[in-house]
Amino acid sequence: MKTATATTICLFLGLSLLSGCSPIIIKPTSAGQKLHVTPAEKATAQIIVTNNFQTAVLRQKPSFGKSWAVREFEIYAGQPMTKGIISYVSAVIPQTRVGNINDGKPASIRMQPSITRLDFGVYDDTVHGIKMALFGPLATLADVAVVSSITVSTDISIDGGPQESVEVIGFSSKKITFLTISETDVEEVIGSSIDDACRQIADAARERLTRDRQQAHSLEPQALATQ
Repeated sequence: MKTATATTICLFLGLSLLSGCSPIIIKPTSAGQKLHVTPAEKATAQIIVTNNFQTAVLRQKPSFGKSWAVREFEIYAGQPMTKGIISYVSAVIPQTRVGNINDGKPASIRMQPSITRLDFGVYDDTVHGIKMALFGPLATLADVAVVSSITVSTDISIDGGPQESVEVIGFSSKKITFLTISETDVEEVIGSSIDDACRQIADAARERLTRDRQQAHSLEPQALATQ
């Protein structure tokens, strides 16, 4: 009984500490492209990452769950997102230029990303609900999921043509014992969701570049026939 009481006290002390005023600082990292991929042939790219994008800090509360629900987080998302996009796109198109404005030089593909939404939190309703009511402190030993999804919109232009907006949603989750959750887990999961979004952006760039080249190739016989 004493052990259970002590555990309960520790739990509530921990939760009370989470209700402070200062935001929790989260600095996720991007692992970048670690695999060898076949690059697109005879292609160049320009990635436009504005100063605001590169230094983006998202200040918000968790989107769901009761863990840290009263706390604000400062998530330094711009730097790892910039690093990740450059890494994944450069693997697909080695001749990639990066700048904060359009340099006006020819590029097979030009792209400018922007972060539109971040959702993160802990799916912990069962711990705070029926399990806590029935099992008390033992409920804190249950597994929960730390989850993050980040939405990124990227304007893509092929060979100086019209822009097309492409939206991707990077996702990541981590199963962990409720009692052991820390800010490091949130940082890791948000970083993984950023990596997933960056990979999808590179995939979208390759797909659209390939699509436009195939369309241009299919129109060549028609152009020759009209000459």
